[in-house]
Amino acid sequence: MKWFPALRRGDWARAADAPRRHAALPDERYSLPGCSAPGLKVLAARDIRMGEVVFSDAGILRRWPDQHTIQIGKQSHFELHGDSCFASHSFAPSCYCRILRFAERPVDLVALRDLEEGEEITWNYCTTEWALVGDGFTDLDTRKAVRGFSHLSDGEKYELMATGTLSAHILSLWVRLLRFEAHNISDLSNEEILAH
Repeated sequence: MKWFPALRRGDWARAADAPRRHAALPDERYSLPGCSAPGLKVLAARDIRMGEVVFSDAGILRRWPDQHTIQIGKQSHFELHGDSCFASHSFAPSCYCRILRFAERPVDLVALRDLEEGEEITWNYCTTEWALVGDGFTDLDTRKAVRGFSHLSDGEKYELMATGTLSAHILSLWVRLLRFEAHNISDLSNEEILAH
């Protein structure tokens, strides 16, 4: 296991080694359709205080999503190039994703609470993703499908909004959807909602 800086403010984390530079930690938490390899996870390498930036990430802006991008705007996606790409999804996350769209490093993972050394660094993908590519995946902790915010029940959407962790573009898209529904236009696809 190698230790490496978490990119900002001296925070440290240890992560899994993809083809890059770290050692692999198998994580059997998720099943990915069409993929037999287990996921990877990131663990806190020291105690981290609530509100601390764990990762601050740079990368490439993309128009279209794929399995390795994070949605940072209505039709903007960001290919993560730092170690935060190893952070797993959780419906009970240890961090939230803060998007600073025009910053040099526009994606921060921020601790939601005090984290102890060895605790997994996770965030809820539904706070940034309107709809995941393909069918998403299954969270094996809860057995719930993870398909993006647009696929959550109304109750789950309001619960997530109450946490204060929803990205601005998700809130904007949700308001757009609610307006369509108020005008009895409820048969729009996710692509049509994104296009308007």
